[in-house]
Order: sequence, then C-alpha cells, then structure tokens
Amino acid sequence: MYKSQNIIFHFDTENKFALEIEYTIKFILSHPLFASVYKLDKQVDIYYGKKPAKEGATYIPNQKLIFSSSAIHIDSLYMNCYYADQLTVYSVENKSARKKKFANESAIEFDILESIFFHISRYEEVFAEKSDNNTAGWLREEKQILVKNKLQEYPIVDDLVRSLVQLITNQKIAVKTKYSISHDLDILFKFKPFPKFIRSLGANLRYRRGATAMKNSIAHYRKMLLGKQTDPYDNFSELLKTEKQWEEKILYLMVGGNTKYDNKYSIENSYIDEILEIANSRSYTIGLHPSYNSHDNKLMYASEKKTLETRVNRSIQHNRQHWLRFDWDNTPDQLTDSNITHDSSMGYNKHLGFRCGTGFSYHLYNFKKRVAYSWKETPLVFMESSAIHYAKNNGQPLKEVMFNFLVKNQMNTAVMINFHNSNFDPTTENGIIINQFYHNDLNDIVGK
Repeated sequence: MYKSQNIIFHFDTENKFALEIEYTIKFILSHPLFASVYKLDKQVDIYYGKKPAKEGATYIPNQKLIFSSSAIHIDSLYMNCYYADQLTVYSVENKSARKKKFANESAIEFDILESIFFHISRYEEVFAEKSDNNTAGWLREEKQILVKNKLQEYPIVDDLVRSLVQLITNQKIAVKTKYSISHDLDILFKFKPFPKFIRSLGANLRYRRGATAMKNSIAHYRKMLLGKQTDPYDNFSELLKTEKQWEEKILYLMVGGNTKYDNKYSIENSYIDEILEIANSRSYTIGLHPSYNSHDNKLMYASEKKTLETRVNRSIQHNRQHWLRFDWDNTPDQLTDSNITHDSSMGYNKHLGFRCGTGFSYHLYNFKKRVAYSWKETPLVFMESSAIHYAKNNGQPLKEVMFNFLVKNQMNTAVMINFHNSNFDPTTENGIIINQFYHNDLNDIVGK
C-alpha cells in the first residue's frame, strides 16, 4: 500500500518489483497534471493487481510483463490504442488488441503502471543490445518503440496520467503547456579568425552547397570587414530571450574536448565575458555542455565542470550532453557524483518529440540501485537541428515541421526548446528560415 494525501494505492508490497511499482506511483502523484486538478475531500482507493475490496474503487490489472524477471523482446511489444473520454492513449503490451475504451466503469483495461514505467525509466534503452545503439551511445531512434509507432510527437505518458486523473477525479484537465528555452554554444564564430572563413568556403565546395551559398558567404564577410555586419554566428543579443514567460532559460557552454566534434572556441575567449553579461542580465542559468568523450570518463567530466565553475564563478548544476551522448552504464552516475541537479539530454537527434513520453521534469530510475536518481531529467523535446534532419529526411518544409509540432502540443505538457546560435546563419537557407521562425512564429505560439 502507498498513501499520499487522500489517495491510497493498494498493491502487494511483497511483490518482487514493489520498488519499481512504488517509483511509478510516486511519479504519477507528483506529476504536474495530477496536482493541477486533484482536490478531493474523500479517500480514493486504487487497487493494482488484485480486485478492489471497496465498491467503486479503481482497478488496474497487473500485466507482469515489465515488472517481471523474464526476458523481454522489445520488438515483440505492442502499443495498443484506447479511448479515454475524447482522449486517445496508448499501452505497452505483449499482444495486439483492438481499439477499445480506456476503462470499463472504474476498471482500467490495461496495466497503466507498467506502460508509464516503461517510458519514464527508459527501459528499452537501458537494456538495449549494444549493437542496436547509435554513435551517441543510446538506442537508435528507429529502434525505439515510440518512433517505430510514429508516436514520438505526442506526450504519451502525460496523456496516460491525464486519463487516470480524469477517471478518478471526474475532472477535466486543460492546462496550458509550459515552455523552457535553451541554447548549446558549440561554435563561437564562423568566419573569425580569417582561416575559418577560408575553410568555410572550402566546405561550401566540398558539400556542394551551390553558388548561392558561396556568394552569400563572401558578401557577408565583406560587410563584416566594413563593420556593417557581425559574424554569422554572433547573434547572442537577439538569441538570448528577454521575455519572462519561460519556465527556465539555460545557456550551455563547452570548455574542452579532444575530438573533431568538440568546441571550436576557448572558454577563456574574452568574448565569452560579453555573452555571460547578456545571459546574466536576461536571467539565464549557465549549464555545462560536456565534451564528446566525457560521457563515460568521470575524471574528464569533473575537470570540465570545475573549469566552467571557475570561469563563471558559480556552481554549475545543469547539464546537457554534447551530441546527447549518453552511456547508461556510466553517464547517470557521473551526474550524481558531480552534484548535478538537472540534466536535459533525453531528446532525439533526428526527430522532434517526447523521448521519455513526457515533457515534465522528473527523476530517472536507477536500475542498479533500484531507486530514483537524485537529479532531475528535463527531457529535450524540441531542437531545431533535429527539425532540420527530420525535414530533410522526410521531404517536408522546415518551417512546417517546427510549426506543426509546437501547435499540436500547446496543452497538457511541457516543452524544453533548444536553438543553437550557429543555426541562425544568415548565409544559409535554413538559417534564414530558423531566424524568422524564432523571432516571429515561436513567440506567437509560446506567448498565447
């Protein structure tokens, strides 16, 4: 039994997976959508895995699939569709089922606890075969169940919590989505110093970007020499947000690295002082964007964190992995040992969407110790570079991809947004599109 306020979850505490069950229950009861409506003066009883002892109590069947010692073949799992009072929700089950109602009176038709735990614990990633992982160290996107079912653009877990709360409280939930904004500073300048300008022209030729890209680069550089234009990546005064409606505003900085993927600037560069001044004046939190190979190197990670703390003269508690590189055997423990309180690495590289099924911050699960991690994960839901990949791979207009995703997720979730300063490059077609979207469409959507 687990009790919180006037809600009592009844389950077998001797169950071998009682710790995982309790973790999931705590997640549900602390979920912002639950807190937004739950005001009951009478006791509510929810029975998991055993028939209710009280008439009218809510019943959840125990599937014993995820909460089981038996090996699970992820490819054999099904996401079945259920209807919950004008809301469509999806289960995680071991067999296919026809579309049906979410609940028959107070009896839920599937194991909603296992379904939620599967997504928020990142079960399929933690237990993935190494051969199925991408270069970032986690399960390839096309292998993940949400992407395979084309459901990654919907907050599956938030909808499951909402359906459960509406069932037990008989109250409708309609909460405006909360937005946070962030920026990964991977590259400081495109054309400075001069050799970088020459290399950029060579890149235009090597990647066959066409005569327009070459002409735009040369014209922009000439204006820089005349003092009429800044470097294409120098847009921090316009990039860093001034509005107060954002839940969080975070700027992630790099300080090291030993690969071609790592930062192309020195953290000691004097221009960093100007960027920090703008960020501080606009209430941005400074976070660490650790180098490519630090994801499984505790000493390297600790050194980079200390270097950044010395540079900005403050404690660093926010983290986002570079390239979202995440080793489930090592990275979470590094964050714990380094006293990180917030991570935001659970996003896609080639899709927009809810990799964890939710946009809200929560504590990821430590399978080794069978407890929640001390730090919170804020899933990265929207990244413009992911939108660029998706638009190109699917033959869709970039603006349409970004606009449609945000418009359909304006209610009942949270969205962490990320834009890189380097993707506002006015010498490229995508840069022009992103610039216009960021300063016009994004403000209209978020400000509503």
